[in-house]
Amino acid sequence: MEKICIVSRDKRFAYARELFINCGYECEICEPFSLKDGDIILFSPKNDFTDHELRKMLSDVDHEAIIFTGKKEKVEKHHAGIVLDYSDSESFLLDNAYITAQCAIKLTFENTDFSLHGKRALVLGYRRIGKYLSSMLKCLCADVFVYARREESQKEASLNGFGICELSEIDKLDFDLIYNTVPFKIVKREITDKLRSSALIMELASDPGGFYDENIALKSAALPGKLMPQSAGKAIFDYVISILSHLKGENNL
Repeated sequence: MEKICIVSRDKRFAYARELFINCGYECEICEPFSLKDGDIILFSPKNDFTDHELRKMLSDVDHEAIIFTGKKEKVEKHHAGIVLDYSDSESFLLDNAYITAQCAIKLTFENTDFSLHGKRALVLGYRRIGKYLSSMLKCLCADVFVYARREESQKEASLNGFGICELSEIDKLDFDLIYNTVPFKIVKREITDKLRSSALIMELASDPGGFYDENIALKSAALPGKLMPQSAGKAIFDYVISILSHLKGENNL
């Protein structure tokens, strides 16, 4: 029986562990420096271990072990076997984006005292999270606008029934809700200083986020593991199992 070692206390991995066990794997939440017997090793997508820590914890790991991680370039320095990055899977990224958008809606209801019907909402960025979130807000009858830098993204958002907003217009359109999904600073202080004080502003992107004034937004990065760990754990399980099935299929050819 293959053994999966999970190097994370993240709640979503606790759910993933149960799914792996039900699928016939031996699976444990392991301490970082006790991975010697692992056939498959799962790090958190954040993978915030230092280079020194990774070198030490992987020194006794079998070179044939398969490692799933974030920031795989850090791990590849210390492991000669297969290293796979969660972010290389479009399927996993889509699952994670959908869950993130649902989490944003959940947080919206927890931090407002009104129905979204007729409320004016702005979504900054129109990639995975931005697309799902815009659609969910529209289904809740919000009046949704999108900011997108690329012309083709603007066209797609427009064809999907969303208004298009330029950065220079944000303070003029009187938004009730603003969500950022862009992982670099795009909204300057002179704009956020003019926003309605009652507006809910949510930061969904990873650091450094999209607002120059970082204190203006409700910090909401990495939501799946915090608010919906069961669903997020299922996404991790699905990705890992799909890769393992593919690798086993190749070995049986």
